[in-house]
Amino acid sequence: MLAVRTGPHAVGPWIAHLHPDGPRPWAEWAVPIGPEAAEPEAIAALRAFYAERGRRAGVEYVDAAVPGLRAALLNAGFELLHDAPLMVRPAAPPPAPVPVPGLALTEIRPGADPQDARDFLAVKFEAFGVDQVLPADAAGLADALAWDLGGGEGFLGRIGGAAAGAGQIQATHGGLAEVVAIATAPPFRRRGVGAAMTAAAAGLGAHRGAETVFLSAADEATTRIYARAGFQRAGSVLGLRDPG
Repeated sequence: MLAVRTGPHAVGPWIAHLHPDGPRPWAEWAVPIGPEAAEPEAIAALRAFYAERGRRAGVEYVDAAVPGLRAALLNAGFELLHDAPLMVRPAAPPPAPVPVPGLALTEIRPGADPQDARDFLAVKFEAFGVDQVLPADAAGLADALAWDLGGGEGFLGRIGGAAAGAGQIQATHGGLAEVVAIATAPPFRRRGVGAAMTAAAAGLGAHRGAETVFLSAADEATTRIYARAGFQRAGSVLGLRDPG
């Protein structure tokens, strides 16, 4: 998540993303933009696009959007990484804030205070097991934050001055905004921090003009956290990757 975002790249009926500093599987996914993505030629072209750049193709999408794509990818040798619950809620009215004793929220945007930016990224990297060293200089850190936000905005939560949680919402497109990267630092888990970050991010979507806010849960257990912010199950988000 460093430097500037590259792409998105149009690869036939796919939109592909690349990390600017080399292969980063956790940051590089392609999204289908039509049923033609399930055609063998389209899958082969996507695989070649990533292979030519020293990467393995990864795909993430809403299962119901391209019904035959899962089978086509599996037939092409891709491996299923996750079948995650898709959850949605109307953006308005925004969810009520979730009270957590001592939790203070700071909105994170490009150009944020360097310490806030560092804490915001560090909480997420630790929570998701990302092995990435953050830049030591302010300019590099600002680039890392801008790439990570990708046009959206986030929140950093602190308890007693320590970074406790983070979350963000992507830019609104077509009335839709996605809540992503809800993270809680290990010492602060099971205190409602994740639910508080989810509610804050979803509320920001409402204020930014979204009509519907959605997210994908890591597993069935975490759906209960998002349900506290009014999200309901509406399908599945699939992630598949070419084993190479």
